[in-house]
Amino acid sequence: MNPSSAVAGQRPAPRAPRAGRTRKRGPAPPAPVAVEPAREAGPLTRWWLARLPASDTWTLGQRNVYILPSRSGMAFAGLLLVMLLASINYQLNLGYVLTFLVAGAAGVSMHMTHATLRGLTLRAAGGEVRPFNGVNW
Repeated sequence: MNPSSAVAGQRPAPRAPRAGRTRKRGPAPPAPVAVEPAREAGPLTRWWLARLPASDTWTLGQRNVYILPSRSGMAFAGLLLVMLLASINYQLNLGYVLTFLVAGAAGVSMHMTHATLRGLTLRAAGGEVRPFNGVNW
């Protein structure tokens, strides 16, 4: 805009559109959403559903293989703690060896399980793909 062409206090007239270009009026179309989470779902459920797109195949990778403790896993960890405390209390060197050997075997087992599952592709056998709207966490 040339300052000499505008009168003080007035806006310049809008430019005419270029030839061949037309300006669309109205609201912009909404962006596509892969999964529409339920409105009554909690924030954790909405975040989880927005993170996972609906698909009939799923490849397990580094970020979606989780090893979570079960009841027996917690009992195993408690047993290891008792073994460690007994080894400390009674000054048993072979108790230390057994405790850390079993704990190391558990760690290697979890590592190998994770490595085996990584890269596995799961495919739905049939039916339609639906979001998990009714899941109660």
